[in-house]
Amino acid sequence: MTTFSPEPAAAAQPQPVAGASSAILTLSTFAALLAVCYYPMLLQTGRTVIFSDDMAYGFFAPFVTLFVAWDRRGALLRPSARPSAWSLGFLGFAAILGTIATLANSSTFSRVAFLISLAGCLLLMGGWQIL
Repeated sequence: MTTFSPEPAAAAQPQPVAGASSAILTLSTFAALLAVCYYPMLLQTGRTVIFSDDMAYGFFAPFVTLFVAWDRRGALLRPSARPSAWSLGFLGFAAILGTIATLANSSTFSRVAFLISLAGCLLLMGGWQIL
């Protein structure tokens, strides 16, 4: 006859991922740098979403993004085998495109440069697996 023991249920709880704190620090650093570099574009995009009736769906984008990031948090917080060397190309191209967008006063090119920079940061963090 077997008896019920509460210990196995306690062992089934998820254990913290090794290196998760450094991954969170890296994510936070990249997010802060992107916010600082693209602040004018982010501010303009936020104003467009708030004051334009045609862009009301833009309010849902951050929530969808947070849901996807939360759903795949295991891959984001797991240390990857190695970053991709393509990240430097992505970040370099985004920097050139961002400079051109600033000189030409183009919000569209600035938004594209932001997305390419975001992809470059993810590639730098953990390669194609995280991207």
